[in-house]
Amino acid sequence: MLAARRRRWLLALPLVLLVAVLGTELATRVIDVAKGQPWSTDELRASLENECRILSRRAFLPGAEQTGGKESEQQPLAPGTPILQPYTGWEHVITHSLIEREGEYYRSPESKSTYDICILGGSVAQAFGELGAQRLVECLKRDPRFAQRELRVHGFGFGAYKQPQMTMLLAYLFALGHEPDAVIEIDGFNEAALGFHNASLGGHPLYPYLAGWASASKGLRPDWDLGDLMHEVRAAQERASSFAEGLRASIFSHSAFVAHLGLAHIHRLRNDYAEKYKTLERHLQTGSKGGEFMGPAFDREPAALVNLIVRSWEECARDLHGMCAEHGIDYLHVLQPTLHDTGSKTLTEREQAGSSAGEEWIAGVHAVYPRLREAGARLEQRGIAFYDASLVFQEHTEDIYVDLCHFREHGNEIFAEAIAREFLARLPKK
Repeated sequence: MLAARRRRWLLALPLVLLVAVLGTELATRVIDVAKGQPWSTDELRASLENECRILSRRAFLPGAEQTGGKESEQQPLAPGTPILQPYTGWEHVITHSLIEREGEYYRSPESKSTYDICILGGSVAQAFGELGAQRLVECLKRDPRFAQRELRVHGFGFGAYKQPQMTMLLAYLFALGHEPDAVIEIDGFNEAALGFHNASLGGHPLYPYLAGWASASKGLRPDWDLGDLMHEVRAAQERASSFAEGLRASIFSHSAFVAHLGLAHIHRLRNDYAEKYKTLERHLQTGSKGGEFMGPAFDREPAALVNLIVRSWEECARDLHGMCAEHGIDYLHVLQPTLHDTGSKTLTEREQAGSSAGEEWIAGVHAVYPRLREAGARLEQRGIAFYDASLVFQEHTEDIYVDLCHFREHGNEIFAEAIAREFLARLPKK
C-alpha cells in the first residue's frame, strides 16, 4: 500500500512542479502588467544586449607589453589598450587605424560631395556615435538643406576624455588633414565627475582622468598587491559578462520570472565588478608614484575647484568654436544629460539600481552642472552655438539610463532627435 502511494506521488510530482512553474510565471506577468510594465521578450533582449555591451568593455588596467615565448618577440597590443598620446594624454591602439582610415577618406573625391559630421566627447559621445548616429542623419535629411546630400558621421568620442582633451584632439585632426563640415561636441559629465575625482586623489582636475593616464603612462611604482587586485577586477568582470551572455543565449530568457531573477543577479555581479574596480583604482592613484604624475598644484577649496573646471570648459568651447569658424565648419556644443543632475529626470527603479557612483562623482555633478548651464548662456551671448540638453529626458518616465551617465539605444535616439533639431535651428539658411 505504501509502495503504491509512493509511485502515485512520484508520477504526480512532475505535474505538480509544472503547475507551480506555470503559476509562478503567470503571477510574474500579472504583476508586471499591474506595474504598467508588461512583459516583453524584445525589451529583455535589448536590456541584455546593453548589459553585455557594457560588460565587454575592458576597464582601464595598467599593463606592460605582452611578450611571447621569447622575450624579444613582442605580441601586438589589444585594440583597446591605452597608450601614450602626446596631445591628449592617451588614446587606444585602435585609434591609430581609425585616424589613418579617416584621413584616407578625406583625401578621396567622395568626401568633397558628402556633409561630414565629427562627433567629439567622452564615452557618451562615443556611444552616441554608435547608437544615435543613424537617427541623427535621418532627422537632418528631412531638412531641405540636406535632402539631396549624402551625410556621414565620424565618431571621435573616447571613454573618459574630458576638456581640454577634445580641443587638443580636434587641433590634431585638423593638422592631419581631416576636413569635417560640422563638429558636434558632447560633454559636461566627465568634466564635473572626473575632474572632482582627480582632485579627491590629489591630481589636477584638468589633467586626463587619472585611471587612464596611469595605465597609459605607467607612471606607477608597482607593488605586490597590484597583480592580485587586477586579477580580482578581471575575474569579477568575466563572471558578470559570462552570466549575461549565458542568459541571453538561454531558452530561459523567454520566462518573465527567470528573466527578473537573472537581471537582478547581473546587477549584483556588475556592482561587485564596480566595487573591485574602485578598490584597484584607489590603489593605483594613492599608492607610491612620482609627483609629476599628479600635475601642478591647485587650490582644493570646493568653490575654487568648481571655478577651475568651469573656466576650462568655457575656454575650450570658445577655442573649439574659433577653430571651426576659421575653417568654415558648422559647430554645436552640447551639454549632455546625466542621471545625478537633480531634477533632470524621474528615475525608474531599474535606473536607480544602476546609478551607483563614487561620492566625489555625484558631488562634482551637483556642484558643476548649474555653473555649466550659466557658462553655456554666456557662450550663446557670444554667438557660439550651444545647446543645453541636460533636461532632454525630463518628461520621460521610461528606462533611459544604463548607468549614471550612459543611455540605452532608445535614449540615444531621443538625444539624436533633440541634437538634430537644435543643430538645424542654428544652421545658416544656406
